[in-house]
Amino acid sequence: MAKRYSGDLVVQILYHDDHTYKGYVKGPGGTYKFTDLRPPQIPTAGHVGSHGIDYDSPKAYEEMAESAIAFATYDREDLGMPEYGERDGYIVHRPPSKKRSYNKQMRLYRGR
Repeated sequence: MAKRYSGDLVVQILYHDDHTYKGYVKGPGGTYKFTDLRPPQIPTAGHVGSHGIDYDSPKAYEEMAESAIAFATYDREDLGMPEYGERDGYIVHRPPSKKRSYNKQMRLYRGR
């Protein structure tokens, strides 16, 4: 299951072997569940299902999360505010990475 963020909204999405995506969009106004989200039937270059983009790749999850947000905000206007760009449409982010910080200091080699 992949988790994506856009503004106030959190999208949990999972790919199933029947070529559908299932999950939910959660916001301050409630939750919108979807069970039958499908990629385009005629794949075009640069979209899910086209050559080079797998159905369960991070890029596919981001594209399907954008679609889920579009359906959710259309059906439930009180759900929340997604992040939107004039050129890009809905902007979807991955979860923030948990970077490790190493505070070890270098040791001097003392030899034998």
